Amino acid sequence: NACLQRYPQINVVGMQRGMIMKEVAAMRELRMDAARLGMGPFKPWRQLTSGAHAVLLFLNLCDTVSLYGFTTYPSKGPDQYAGRAKKSSSGRQWHDWDGEALTYRLLHASGKAAICSM
Repeated sequence: NACLQRYPQINVVGMQRGMIMKEVAAMRELRMDAARLGMGPFKPWRQLTSGAHAVLLFLNLCDTVSLYGFTTYPSKGPDQYAGRAKKSSSGRQWHDWDGEALTYRLLHASGKAAICSM
């Protein structure tokens, strides 16, 4: 694994591919359900954000899931990850933050997750 080779001093834990594929399928279903309800538009996406992986994993493991800050991603301003003065455009090429936010709202409306940042 590239992460283990690059960071041998850090305990790296990865998800099994089967679980990742289940999460991707679940997100596709959520996006289709949200679109059927008139939510959207949804932009193309290549992969889930790490936050979406966490949310979908915890929905399977926990009795209750509460989210804070998952439904907002201002497109302008500093980058929250690397401390850059402005956001990288690559994040928008790989992720659909707005689309994920809509699916979280759908989870909230269905009673599957509590959202504190609507």
